[in-house]
Amino acid sequence: MKNKEQIAADYRKLTGKKVRIIILLALGLAGVFIWGMSVGGSDLGLGKVFQAIGDFFTGSENVTTAERYIALDIRVPRVIAGMVAGASLALSGLLMQGIFQNPLVSPYTLGISNAASFGACIAIVSCTGIASVIIQPILTPVLAFAFSVLAMLIVFIIAKFGGQSTKTLVLTGVAIGYLFASLVSLIKYIVHTDSLPDLVYWQMGSVANTRWYEVYIMIGTLAACFIISLILAWDLNIMTLGREEASALGVNFKRIQTVTFIMTTVLTGVTVSFTGVIGFVGLVAPHITRMIVGNDYRYCIPVSALFGGLLLLAADTLAKIVIAPAELPVGIITSLVGVPFYIFLVLRRNKNV
Repeated sequence: MKNKEQIAADYRKLTGKKVRIIILLALGLAGVFIWGMSVGGSDLGLGKVFQAIGDFFTGSENVTTAERYIALDIRVPRVIAGMVAGASLALSGLLMQGIFQNPLVSPYTLGISNAASFGACIAIVSCTGIASVIIQPILTPVLAFAFSVLAMLIVFIIAKFGGQSTKTLVLTGVAIGYLFASLVSLIKYIVHTDSLPDLVYWQMGSVANTRWYEVYIMIGTLAACFIISLILAWDLNIMTLGREEASALGVNFKRIQTVTFIMTTVLTGVTVSFTGVIGFVGLVAPHITRMIVGNDYRYCIPVSALFGGLLLLAADTLAKIVIAPAELPVGIITSLVGVPFYIFLVLRRNKNV
C-alpha cells in the first residue's frame, strides 16, 4: 500500500502532466493561429499582416489601405472567430455530456442548431432587395439566437413535466430538432430560388465573413461561461457520481444542471447565430479531452476549450487551401472528420455495453 508521500508525489506528477498538456495545446493553438493569418484568398503575406497589426497600435503607415483592410478586417477577425467559436462549441459539448451523463450528446443532438437554422432561414427569406444588404446581417444572428434559446426552453419545459430525467431531456431535444429541421426543409421547398444559396451556405457553417462586433460578443460569452464553468468544476466532478450521490454530498443537482443548461444554450446559440451550423466540434473535442486528461473538470474545461479552438481553426485554414483559390465552408471539413469519429464512438459504446 502506498504511503501518503508516495500518493502526493503521484498526484503532483499527474497534475504536472496535465499542466504540460495545457501548455502544449496553447502553443499549438498559437501556431495554428499564425498559420491561419498567413493563408487567405489574396497573396498578402504574414509579414504584411503583422505590419498592419503594428500600424494599428503605433499609428504608422507601413502598409497600403487595401492591405490593412485585408489584414485587420478579414484575416484577423476570421482566425479569432474560428478559435473562439471552436472553444465555445467544445466547452458547450463538454458541459452537456457531463450533465446528461451521455458521451454521444452534443449541442446539435438537442435541436439547437436546427432551431437556429430555422431562425436564420426566416431572416434570409424575409429580407429582399436593399433589406438583404442592410437588415439581413443583423436580423439573421438575432433570430438564429432567439430560436436556439426558444428550442432549449421548450425542451426544458417538456422535460420538467416529464420528471426532468436525462433520458427525457435528450429524447425531447432530438424530437424538437427534427421539428425545426422539417420547418427548414419546408422553407427551402416554398422559398424563392434566389434565396436558396444563402440558406444552404449558412447551414454549411463558416467564419469567413465574421465582423469585429460579432467577435467581441463571442469572446465575452465564452469568457463569462468559461469562468463560471471553472467555478463549478468541483460540483461538476461530484455530479459524475450520479444524482443521488451528488445530492448526498451536498451538491444541488438541479441548480447546477439548470445553470449548465443555460450556459450550453447561450454558448451554442451565440456561436451558431454568427457562424452558421458547424457540427461535431462539440462532440469530438470533449472526447479527445477526456482521453488525454481524464474526467477532472478543472483540467477538462481549459483543455476542451483549447482543443476545440485548435480543431476548428485548423479546419477553417484547411478549408481555405483545399480547393484554392475557392474556399470550402468549414462545416464540411468538421463533418468529414466528425462523422467517422461519431461512428467510432457509437461502436465503442455498444461494445462496452
